[in-house]
Amino acid sequence: MLFERQISIQSRVAYRYDSLAGLIFGFFSGMVLSFVPVVARRLGASAGQMALISSSFAFGLLLMFLWTYLSILGRKMQFFYWPNMVARSLFFLTPLVYKPGLLVTIVILYNLLGSMVGTAYGAIMKEIYPEDERARTMGYSRVVTNLAALVAAFLGGWLMDMWGPYSFKIVFPIGAALGLISLNTFKRIPLKEEVKDRQPLPMRAMLKNWFSDKGIWKMGGIISVAGFGNLLLGPLAPIFLVDKLKVSLSFVGIMSAASSVAIIVSYYFWGKFIDRKGPMLCLRASFLLISLPPLLYLVGEKWSVLLAAVFSSFAAAGWDLSWFKYVCMRADSSEKVQIDTGIYNNLMGIRGVIAPFVAVWLMKSLGLNTAFFIAFLIVISGFALSWVFEKSLIPQRVIS
Repeated sequence: MLFERQISIQSRVAYRYDSLAGLIFGFFSGMVLSFVPVVARRLGASAGQMALISSSFAFGLLLMFLWTYLSILGRKMQFFYWPNMVARSLFFLTPLVYKPGLLVTIVILYNLLGSMVGTAYGAIMKEIYPEDERARTMGYSRVVTNLAALVAAFLGGWLMDMWGPYSFKIVFPIGAALGLISLNTFKRIPLKEEVKDRQPLPMRAMLKNWFSDKGIWKMGGIISVAGFGNLLLGPLAPIFLVDKLKVSLSFVGIMSAASSVAIIVSYYFWGKFIDRKGPMLCLRASFLLISLPPLLYLVGEKWSVLLAAVFSSFAAAGWDLSWFKYVCMRADSSEKVQIDTGIYNNLMGIRGVIAPFVAVWLMKSLGLNTAFFIAFLIVISGFALSWVFEKSLIPQRVIS
């Protein structure tokens, strides 16, 4: 696989399966997930339904304490595999979609099931990749994923424009099949895990650990400020693209491809940067970059929304890797990684449920342009907070 020679010998087998699974998942993501919001709006989805699509990833995250506990209790790979299998299979139902309601339901269930697996995935990554090369190796894998997503986004947009308004009924199930192939490839990663005969951590002890770690809550709170502003764009962007710019699905494919290029460059760059310089500088830079897309939507031209997609994707990749690096630097065990990831995802769930509906309310009350500007102000506030509290956020090893 690509970059395999740059991976240490002890990590190559895991990387081979991880990156191959990512390559195939990229086609699923590019052919399906990139187009869901625009397809829903074209089918007649209301602003409220668009908010549901944007917030649906967060519903399951509100139960993250439960998913964390269950993933610690059982086998990590099994807990990752089964919810994802059901979730990706849901897109085989899209030939039955004629109105937006069923598509919205499929997306909600997909994201609800997908939200269960984050802590298990984090524990798998901590086990298979050494600390000093984890961010870089995960970055390489994501580069491969987004190379595939780039190709799939172009192909999916072109096919759906050529085959007509209901062509997603063909394209989405093909993507779902690729998603299942990807999942079964990932399952082949060798792990040293055994069925536990006892509870590794009582629920009460886990919750105590969860709520007593002030450092991770401070970091999570600051991230939540910037994240809330960023999530306001969830329903606003596709509404703007369809209602104001009236873009084609081919243009959506170009946007997705541009995002993939940005992510490819970003993961390659940030992976090495974070392993050398640490996560905090990357996280602050990500906040600053992700404040730009709302301003670019205010410009209101096709070139500006393309540029917004590039900045957003470049920043999101750095955000992703820096947060996970921060968690792993603090954790003395995979259980601690799962607990801290659970905190992060729970906070994401709270803001993810609220922000899209706030965005729709702002749009209806104050207009799209004002809503975009408010999103910018909130994100830049998160950047300012990360600067003010910089010294207290330096990661320190926490014994669980």
